Amino acid sequence: MLFVHGENAPLRAWNLKPDGTVTLLAQGADIKSAFSNHFDAMPGGMLTLSANGMNDGIVWATAPIKGQRDEGDGNKKVVEGVLRAYDAKG
Repeated sequence: MLFVHGENAPLRAWNLKPDGTVTLLAQGADIKSAFSNHFDAMPGGMLTLSANGMNDGIVWATAPIKGQRDEGDGNKKVVEGVLRAYDAKG
């Protein structure tokens, strides 16, 4: 599986086959930097995976969010953020 959490986009999961073909499996409902007034608020979600072998796992995503003191642009300064956990079953 392949996971991507791009700038101003939800987490997306793809099935990646040995021949290189990819198929979109799912995407999350949460948008990174959804409340920012900047269309280019960065970065995307930073991901890590906790897995139980090939059985199951959790994708952990940290992402900047708009706070009271900033616009959620974590590319230029330290901003408020959120940690989310996603089911990584294939």
